[in-house]
Amino acid sequence: HFTVFKICYNVYVLYLIIKIATMLRTRVVIVSFILISFSSIYFSGCVPVERVNPSSTTNIADSSAWKLVAGSTSDQLIRSLHNTPYEMYALSNDYFFRFDNTLGLEEKRLLSTDKQLYGVPVFSDNTFTRVSQNKTDNKQVLEFHLVHNAAVIRNVYASEIIDTAKKESVNYDVLGRTAGCYSGDGTTFFITGTVYPNYTPTAFLIDVQLNYEAKDFITVKKSKRILIPGLVTDLKIESSKFIGKNFYLATKDGGYKIGLDGTIAKLFPNWVLDFFSYKGNIYATGFSNSDFFVSSDGGDTFKRAPSGSALRYVQNAGFEVFSQDIRGLPYTVADTSLTKIKSLKYNSTFSTNPDTYYDVIYFRNSYYISVGKAIYSNTSLPLK
Repeated sequence: HFTVFKICYNVYVLYLIIKIATMLRTRVVIVSFILISFSSIYFSGCVPVERVNPSSTTNIADSSAWKLVAGSTSDQLIRSLHNTPYEMYALSNDYFFRFDNTLGLEEKRLLSTDKQLYGVPVFSDNTFTRVSQNKTDNKQVLEFHLVHNAAVIRNVYASEIIDTAKKESVNYDVLGRTAGCYSGDGTTFFITGTVYPNYTPTAFLIDVQLNYEAKDFITVKKSKRILIPGLVTDLKIESSKFIGKNFYLATKDGGYKIGLDGTIAKLFPNWVLDFFSYKGNIYATGFSNSDFFVSSDGGDTFKRAPSGSALRYVQNAGFEVFSQDIRGLPYTVADTSLTKIKSLKYNSTFSTNPDTYYDVIYFRNSYYISVGKAIYSNTSLPLK
């Protein structure tokens, strides 16, 4: 307001000067007065732009803040995120969320919590799967849900997985990053478990076929039962992922590749934390920087990467590679060489509980992370 007043004042002064000069009827005087006055107005009008003192505002630090996604709050931890080109999904133990491509909440579905739930649930584009406990016989059950039809749930019981005539039972491995994973097209679900009474480590492939609208199941049944060789350590599974055309299993007893046809190969005996892909290669991480392996032939062979890496439990999102030293801790992001990690800046209000950060995805030009009982977004990755 002061600047506007000053300019108006100067214009008025110029008007008076010109009027006086005209009265004097001297061209030299007129020109001189005009030039002097113009210079006065010009230079006095060049008032420096006032710069905001960062200490005088509370909004300056919010430019990089993670923003709460409206409608994403749950009563329990948000444990899984997933996106298609058109929608974003989220899961807690008590709710399923479905958002459209403008982040409008299309559905918030209440899920049954009256039974024991195990591990982190897993998504495909059209379904999600939870491991629960059957209240009748206390055995684990695989629950298959449809993302676009809450009315249909297909439960796969232990009797459909193992041979009850041989008095077999199964406990699924649920302590890894997720309780199983889907193939890229969502038609095969992969999960591992221990089959008793012989304590046999086993992988199961389950065929999942939907109708053309993806609103009903046609088939959900076991297609393959695969013995996992050399897997002996208790609490052994670290993660399972589908990369390219195969499932990759990271365990304390080594890394494995499992084909959709049920073939299995042990890739190396080292304790593996995770597998991930980046720029056409497949990588495996371990507990130390030197336990970093790379395959450039589609996962057929791996060799130790001489540069090593600080990556541990890994998640791809967009063109970035995120890492956690321990699942549940804040995510870091890898540099382009994959050797080092960079710390991200999070909101000061975020919980410091070590069981807070469960998933990260990239959807519609923004990054989304599950933090505690809600989802937050950011168009960039603010670094510390």
